[in-house]
Amino acid sequence: KTTLSKIETGKRGKIMTENNYVVMLRESLEKKIEILNEIHIENLHQKEVLKDPLSTPDELKETIDRKDKLIDVINALDNGFQQMYERVKKILDVDRALYTDEIAKMQNLISELTALSATVQAEELRNKDLATAKFAQVRAQAKKVNSLQGAVNSYNQNMGKLNVVDPQFLDKKN
Repeated sequence: KTTLSKIETGKRGKIMTENNYVVMLRESLEKKIEILNEIHIENLHQKEVLKDPLSTPDELKETIDRKDKLIDVINALDNGFQQMYERVKKILDVDRALYTDEIAKMQNLISELTALSATVQAEELRNKDLATAKFAQVRAQAKKVNSLQGAVNSYNQNMGKLNVVDPQFLDKKN
């Protein structure tokens, strides 16, 4: 190969690597949207659990645990995105025209992410209010049970204090 063709191949390789980073940024945003949609679905399920008077604390814990795992994925995606963006930021600024399509796609994805994030945050606040109301209801039921238990204990104590009286009248038939 000539020196010129080596330089051109080197440039193409560099551009391909840079392009791969830009595509990876976009894919990271797409994955984040996917995970936020899963959180949205989990929020809807959590809402039903909180509204259901027969739901158990275990059901609520399961929804919280699933959401925690999804949030961990979101945080990892955010960290990876930030690190990758730092690598290609200068390239995007210098060769902006070369990446116009990918930049436009990422801008659209960021707009979608912003709207979806706002929806998920609003759902979280509503579910928090539902959880607060449910916990207040459970505490009230617990107080009622404790009160009833106290009444039962008091009744049992009072009944235990009564002396058993033998029958006063005996049938004296001879």
